[in-house]
Amino acid sequence: MQIDYNLIVGIAGIIIGAISTWWSISHSRRIAIESGALKKVAPSIYFFKKNIFRNPIESTNWILLCPKDAELTVYSLSFQVANEGDATLDSPVLTVQGSIDCIKDVPDNIFKHECIPGVMKESVKRSIVNLGNFNQISYLLPYIVNNSAVEITDFFCFINTVNIPAKGDVPLSDGTIAKYTVAYSFSYILSIGLLTKGYQPVKCDLKMMCLPADSIDEAKDILARVISKKTSHRKEYYAFLQFAIDQKVKYNDKYNYFMKTYREKGFNMKVFGM
Repeated sequence: MQIDYNLIVGIAGIIIGAISTWWSISHSRRIAIESGALKKVAPSIYFFKKNIFRNPIESTNWILLCPKDAELTVYSLSFQVANEGDATLDSPVLTVQGSIDCIKDVPDNIFKHECIPGVMKESVKRSIVNLGNFNQISYLLPYIVNNSAVEITDFFCFINTVNIPAKGDVPLSDGTIAKYTVAYSFSYILSIGLLTKGYQPVKCDLKMMCLPADSIDEAKDILARVISKKTSHRKEYYAFLQFAIDQKVKYNDKYNYFMKTYREKGFNMKVFGM
């Protein structure tokens, strides 16, 4: 049997070349890993520690319970900016935009924002700008290392958004005027955004309602009656948030309430599909 040495040499060359290429790629990758070149940030936003971009949270309606005699209720709402990657997230900007009735442009000593970890509070820069019928709050956060988060808590104002009575007059074809009385409901929209270096901006709208009720079960019954009056409705998720009362303030014979944070005793949250 005649041995083809040229063939053997050729095959050996291919094997050696493949090993050399593999070693080169492996070595380059190891250098890249050691230098941090392959590390990436993975920013995300949480609302009350729920990732707002993961179903079903993204399509959730948020229901705030308020006292039945409240003219205005002030809530401490908490947002978390997380970095779930393995690189440091440098100076992200969190934005929250809502109606001027919901986001008030008032002196800092009236509504004070909070930050966790507390040592970062002095490093957080907060500003508010008016955009016509809307106000937008911006928070410039310090760097966030890998697998960590910063929580921002700020104050937002809400009034009852369901079964609101409205009266009016409508002219009829015979020249007379008919009076009518209706009840309507609406939702606040909080637009949440996150701007980061080297990463596409992310944005999500939170639909917020405020219901006068003493318990989540009572609020659920109220909302069920509102939904039943709709001509068409598809099943959605509703997160009911109940806060403990911090202060009750009387102003012009009406009551304004300031609610405690979700971290304090008395907070409860339940999610239902309705």
